[in-house]
Amino acid sequence: GFCLNRAMNKRTNPVLVLLLFLISYPPSVRCRSDDAISDLLHDMTVALHYPPVTKQQPTEFVYNVTMRDGVELATYVYLPPGVSTPLPVKYTASPYFGLHHNFSRSQVGVWEEQQHIATFGFVLQAERGSPGHSTGQWDGWRYAADDAEDTMAWIVKQKWSNGIITPAGISAMGITSFRTTVAAIRLSNSKGIQPLVSQSIGWGSPELYDTVFQQGLFRNGTIGSYLELLGHENLVKPMIDHEAGTTTKWWLNTSLIGFYDKVSWPTVMMSGWYDVFQQQTLEGMAQYREQGRREVSGAHVLVIGPGGHCKHIYDDPHYYHLNKTAHELALGIYLLASAATDKIFGNATSTIKRVVALEEWQAALKKVDIPHNVWYVWGPPVYGALGHFTTAMDVLPEVKYESLYLDADYGLQIRAPTVGANYTYDYDPTNPVPSIGGNTLPESGLSCGPANIDALKSRWDILRFTSPRLPAHVAITGDVTAILHVSSNCTDTDFMAKLVDVFPNGTRWAILDGGIRMRWREQTAKPVYMQKGVVYEVTISLWALSYIFQPGHRIGLDITSSNAPRFSVNPNTGVLLADPQKPPLQAANTVHASAQHPSRLVLPAVKVEALQPWWPDGLEQHDVDMIVKYGSSGLRHAA
Repeated sequence: GFCLNRAMNKRTNPVLVLLLFLISYPPSVRCRSDDAISDLLHDMTVALHYPPVTKQQPTEFVYNVTMRDGVELATYVYLPPGVSTPLPVKYTASPYFGLHHNFSRSQVGVWEEQQHIATFGFVLQAERGSPGHSTGQWDGWRYAADDAEDTMAWIVKQKWSNGIITPAGISAMGITSFRTTVAAIRLSNSKGIQPLVSQSIGWGSPELYDTVFQQGLFRNGTIGSYLELLGHENLVKPMIDHEAGTTTKWWLNTSLIGFYDKVSWPTVMMSGWYDVFQQQTLEGMAQYREQGRREVSGAHVLVIGPGGHCKHIYDDPHYYHLNKTAHELALGIYLLASAATDKIFGNATSTIKRVVALEEWQAALKKVDIPHNVWYVWGPPVYGALGHFTTAMDVLPEVKYESLYLDADYGLQIRAPTVGANYTYDYDPTNPVPSIGGNTLPESGLSCGPANIDALKSRWDILRFTSPRLPAHVAITGDVTAILHVSSNCTDTDFMAKLVDVFPNGTRWAILDGGIRMRWREQTAKPVYMQKGVVYEVTISLWALSYIFQPGHRIGLDITSSNAPRFSVNPNTGVLLADPQKPPLQAANTVHASAQHPSRLVLPAVKVEALQPWWPDGLEQHDVDMIVKYGSSGLRHAA
């Protein structure tokens, strides 16, 4: 499962690695102007040997590259005019050609803005099933690793290639970029070549099953809506036909399990606290750092912005500006670091050269004095509240997991209850709790990010637990879980949990959530159903967050059994998604809170003073509008 602390705690030795995310600050901390941000970004380009500005236009070549099964993929190659020497190649593949060719072509614009045009080739490929471009049928990345392997083998044979490939991608292209990990390792095993020297992945997922099913819950409102947007809603059926997960062969080619330990190149990864792929991206980084080759385990780069795909969260102009600036600067610095790895590793055509390049990469990052981990610290939308700033450090601050136990009076207490209580509510699948906020895709029509959930206060099917008022700030950074002891009169049902910031006026502000489908609680090849009246302990992952609760606020936990349409509604019948459905049943679901059944919320508490606003003050001041453009225009298209 996911553990943010593993993703962030792997210490590099002996160097600092770039972690990239800068934001603007609220009145409670010192501010930086947009000019200062521009100055900083320019200094980073100087320190990281950024390529010089050029006005050249690339020359485009179009190839139809044949895959192992006969499918032909339209492959667009962009090369500097007049350059005859072999070049390293930046490689990405997109499923969006059939939907919007200009969207995919904008990737080239970003590459041009990075000024790679003078030093790099760029390969942009239309994934299979792109109408008017590539043949075959798009399959939701099930063959992406095979296609990447065949394409990379083709690239290194071309006269314009020096044998070096640096895959990159954001969002859908980030998922494909993760697949190049499998492709590169297969090429190394089968052909004895290793063209991949660095990698850039933003808002992507290494494990496709976990992207589609969250603890057994089908993410209908995000994944289903996304596939419909692409015109591939036909993929929903095979996905739900295989809801048992990676125990079925259908998902095997969509996972990096078995490949993480062979990662031997530095990778730049970007996530967002409210991104739809947050858990999967951070788990990918954790695996790269823990299982990858030791010589590069500390050379990876991680940036965590405020939202990721969830770009603009607040209507309030002040907080809208904070998060918009943070979002776009995270993109800008992410691509800057990507360009830096390309520049440094672009000619590392031998093992010795790669060792030297790794040392140069580490030295360049150390020069700008940017720690391994840089991330956004959230706070409530309250003027003057502590939060809404960037912090940075080599190693995550010491985390103490604190439990808040459900008591007998809808409270959350630091000690396990001595007097028990059973909380039962009726869950009616025909009247599900509506989705508000969370880690979603805005393009699906759902709201995203933290959200006011006062509109749900009249619901009788939500249990609301609340702590006493906080006497001081409480900070968390890491993964949040709810460990619940539950039972039901049905053989299958769902349980949902929300972490809530309760304001002094009673407003309930949801900041994290998650859920579990009970028939998949044991992650087995076949469903394991509940027995009526039996109490089960389940651990619900609410994913991760860095957040500061304010004095006078309270911490809340809301529990229910639906969150629609974000997750498919459980009819409580136990029938699998692909099977003929029976009439839904009303469930009487119970959460148990006692010494014998200690249901609790588990928070990753850190010292507030450990989360300090960060800025690399040692840099000189410069101004380059080109870099600002990355965060304000070009990268938005790349996303």
